[in-house]
Amino acid sequence: VARSNRPPAVDRSPVQMHCKLVELVNLVDNQEMVILEIETVVISGSVLAGPTIETADGRTLPTRVSADLIQPMISLGNGIFGTMNHVHKMVRPKAEKRADGSISSWNSDPFQKVISSDQIASNNRSSWTHPQDVEYTYRVEGPKSILGYNPLKAIVIPRAIGWVSTYSENDRVPHLAPYSFFTEIGRGDCPMVCFSAYRSNWEDDGKKDAQLDSEGTGCFAVNMVTKDLAVRMNYSSAPLKRDESEFELSSLNERRGHLIDAPTVEESQVVLECKHVKTVNIGNFSAVVGQVVGGRLSKSAVTDGQLDPDRLKLIGRMGYVDEYAVVEKKKARTFADFNCAAKVLDERLALEKVDKVRSRVILRAHRRFSL
Repeated sequence: VARSNRPPAVDRSPVQMHCKLVELVNLVDNQEMVILEIETVVISGSVLAGPTIETADGRTLPTRVSADLIQPMISLGNGIFGTMNHVHKMVRPKAEKRADGSISSWNSDPFQKVISSDQIASNNRSSWTHPQDVEYTYRVEGPKSILGYNPLKAIVIPRAIGWVSTYSENDRVPHLAPYSFFTEIGRGDCPMVCFSAYRSNWEDDGKKDAQLDSEGTGCFAVNMVTKDLAVRMNYSSAPLKRDESEFELSSLNERRGHLIDAPTVEESQVVLECKHVKTVNIGNFSAVVGQVVGGRLSKSAVTDGQLDPDRLKLIGRMGYVDEYAVVEKKKARTFADFNCAAKVLDERLALEKVDKVRSRVILRAHRRFSL
């Protein structure tokens, strides 16, 4: 449904992001990266949880976007989709300090599944009232929405975690950090990936280690994060100094890349070795693009010659400061499924010869089996 000068959107979708084109970035092999700026977000009240919410970082919010109510899905290729059944929670590591203020150690919460009160409440219609729909325009309403926070991280879910490992250019310190704004941006003969890193200023000291190292050495590795590595991944998100290694803090083994001069996580079942292609600066963020030139894949992650998401148990980032999900494989309903179901319904309805009933049932079938 189009509104005023907006592009059309799927009216039944619980979240709609209306965007404008910012830039077309030329990559290699006739591929381009499309950068869009989100102007307006429309969020259905059916996926908002309330009333007042206390977050893990101490904020009080009037409502929040609930991943349990959205039930997001992601494409895994070949007609297979990934889904999440439960939200897991884990707050970033906390520093233990000595009397003089120096850090003595870091502590991480466990990676644990939580029981969703959102789904329970929504199923109990007598005690549940959904908040109203939210429409928020960034340029008009400023950096904070009426929700009390920028909802982007809570609606772009689940996000694959790019666990980026690099060597510092001069001192050869092995660095490792998770980036949840990470994605594949190129396929075919020239596969490429990209991760987005916050930049506090335009100088080198304002860049994250992963960006600075990738630009300096010309390469980086991406290590996939599985459920068994979740806590150690969390330790690697601690804000260490540049001369400190997250490999050591996370108790992970460093393994030299085969085709690039970068460390990899030996315990990771899937590793992508990348050469730095370019960095695109977008506001206070930098999109670091790499061409995948090789990698490593554990045999335990393969079934019948294909990567098996259920054996991998990859984790994805969800909303807020503490939400994660374990991605599980789920076969998508296809148009063949829909046609088969519709044929059976047609045969039953032909016997009944009731046109009004036929119209209602076909409508229900369409809604049930639509992709």
